[in-house]
Amino acid sequence: MNALHISVSGITDTPFEDIPTGEGAWILSYAERARQLGIVYGQTIQGKLKFRPNDSITRGEALIILLNAANISVDTSLKTTVFQDIPAYAEGVLIPYVERARELGIINGQML
Repeated sequence: MNALHISVSGITDTPFEDIPTGEGAWILSYAERARQLGIVYGQTIQGKLKFRPNDSITRGEALIILLNAANISVDTSLKTTVFQDIPAYAEGVLIPYVERARELGIINGQML
């Protein structure tokens, strides 16, 4: 949010169940503003929306955030990729972003 010069002031609540609230909960306003702008979506786990602030971010998750933050359009109907190391479960979420990034030359993978 800082890099994009987006204000996060005044945000005091979020639907993310795992974001701490109260004094010292600096992440709340940043995560919630990013959610409001469609930069991050979170993940529904056992019926609850989670941000997973203590988990490591994957390359795929970072790619989704970067493309969303740059407001780059993605064809979410894509179901295939040239990359053979993308897990099948990622088909609905990751593949469209990976393919768009490949088309733009942001990523190119490596031949093994």
